[in-house]
Amino acid sequence: MNWFYNLNKIVRSLFCIIPAIAASICFYFDQLIVGGVLLLIAIVFLALAFIAEKKDKEKAASEEQAKHVEAEKAKQQEDEPVKTEQSKLNSNISDNEKEISGAVPIPTESNKSIDTVTVIDFETANHSFTSACSIGIAVIKGNEIIDKLYYLIQPPRNYYTNDNIAIHHITPADTANADTFPAVWEKIKHLFKNTYLAAHNASFDMSVLKATLNHYNLPQPHFEYVNTIAVSSYSIPAGANVRKSLDARCEYFGITLDNHHNALADAEAAAQLIICNVAKSRFKSAASFLRSNSSYLKNYDDVKLQAVTEFKHFNKVNVNEIAASTAVNEETDADFEGKTFVITGEFKTMTREQALAIVVERGGIIKSGVSSKVDILVNADNRTSTKTKAAEALQAEGHHIKIINEEQFMRMLESNDAIDLD
Repeated sequence: MNWFYNLNKIVRSLFCIIPAIAASICFYFDQLIVGGVLLLIAIVFLALAFIAEKKDKEKAASEEQAKHVEAEKAKQQEDEPVKTEQSKLNSNISDNEKEISGAVPIPTESNKSIDTVTVIDFETANHSFTSACSIGIAVIKGNEIIDKLYYLIQPPRNYYTNDNIAIHHITPADTANADTFPAVWEKIKHLFKNTYLAAHNASFDMSVLKATLNHYNLPQPHFEYVNTIAVSSYSIPAGANVRKSLDARCEYFGITLDNHHNALADAEAAAQLIICNVAKSRFKSAASFLRSNSSYLKNYDDVKLQAVTEFKHFNKVNVNEIAASTAVNEETDADFEGKTFVITGEFKTMTREQALAIVVERGGIIKSGVSSKVDILVNADNRTSTKTKAAEALQAEGHHIKIINEEQFMRMLESNDAIDLD
């Protein structure tokens, strides 16, 4: 409608200019009365033109304000699904915590009598915390492993996702005739009494244990546990750049890890991390080492019951359907906490929905589109897309948005401290 507006302005201008010119001609030929009338008409039209111009400007301002309001509403609608999902996640966790509050407790023994450390590792069949498909257990007494156990577990509905199978190579056929968790728990629950528990990235394994026991309405045990990430840091020099992953820590300490992601191999390797660090201390047993370094110990009662919603398969990831990831971090993560992420491209090490869920789990905020409010764009496969172009344009305008690839994203996952992504 710009052409109509411009034509309207031209017509109004002509209504002012033509009488003024005619009045000038009349005055030139001494036709004063006619000239005066024409001049008066020109003045009236000029006043009307000013009034019309003012109304046009007010109308344009009103339309611009309406557009701004609509844009704000659209943005709120875009943000609302993620807020709603995060609210649902918190609500689910709260509701599930209520469910287990009536569980029959197992009495806790005095920690002075504890002389063993039970190291565990779970593998899961899918993205649900209730989907344990195997458990490995290594029991330390003194400073040596005295017992090792391994069980396959049939997860609910024996349901697996391909990305989980790719990690641990356990398939539905492997667990088709395996015991479900209640039967396995009956065989191992005595190992969770009067002992310290340990695991590498322990919050994941403790969350699996708590969610699975809750799923089958089994009583929750009570114990203290330790993260072997923390224990293995005991003898690593300050400033040493050693990644927190199990394989990286084993490599640093010269521990053999031939079958990574086999639950027993991982449990035994985590136990060896404890044994190595106890050997470098003044203590003779792993239990006394943990008792004297009580800052390492956490209470299982404080483990939050995580959301157990299973993922569906998506060709295109819908950020409104993000659930909690099973990749739990033990501490607040400076790379993620409060930062806004957009994720695009295909990952090699995980599915895109897993990456989205990990960001939410670690305190990040997910957005579906790139804007000046986005902190980090994860371009997993380094392909050029409309999102990467938009992010590059914002960078050119001076906005501090970082574009990272999958390798840099994985580095962020391995550290709780902020890393330099430049």
